[in-house]
Amino acid sequence: VSGLPSPQRMHELAMALHKDAHDSVGMDKIVARKRAKLLAASAAEGHAAATAELGVCYLHGAGVAQDY
Repeated sequence: VSGLPSPQRMHELAMALHKDAHDSVGMDKIVARKRAKLLAASAAEGHAAATAELGVCYLHGAGVAQDY
């Protein structure tokens, strides 16, 4: 028990950050980094959707160094 939310919950939080950021002016770098960290933690626990979303982050350099 690491005190982290479940992988599903971390993915939900990351997606909420994404939606909130795009509903306003756009995703700033701080929000993008937080989202990428949540997705990475969830992906590390085996959450498939988080893994896919994290791949998109790497593709576009959103919160992480672009790597394609």
